[in-house]
Amino acid sequence: MKTWKDIHPISWTIIIGTIFGRMATSMSIPFLAIYLTAVQGASASYAGLVIAASSSVGIIASFYGGYISDKFGRKNMMLVSIFGWMLVFAGFAAASHLWVFLW
Repeated sequence: MKTWKDIHPISWTIIIGTIFGRMATSMSIPFLAIYLTAVQGASASYAGLVIAASSSVGIIASFYGGYISDKFGRKNMMLVSIFGWMLVFAGFAAASHLWVFLW
């Protein structure tokens, strides 16, 4: 039987990165729905559409992300992913129109 020490370091990086990514998503999505409905004046349906679109794009992009990470390296793709999420959240903060959240 394998122990925790037998898990490859790359696997640990992926596991820990996934945990932090899921935590960030789980903490931000509910507040995004509240922000869209309470501050931006969006309907609950529109807020749900934004959240559903985010999940759908994530599922589709994960297939391409795996291919691209094999081609350019896992570390490079993780760094691009981190900076990409930074840009997404900066865009959320700077958005003044509802349509921007779907773009």
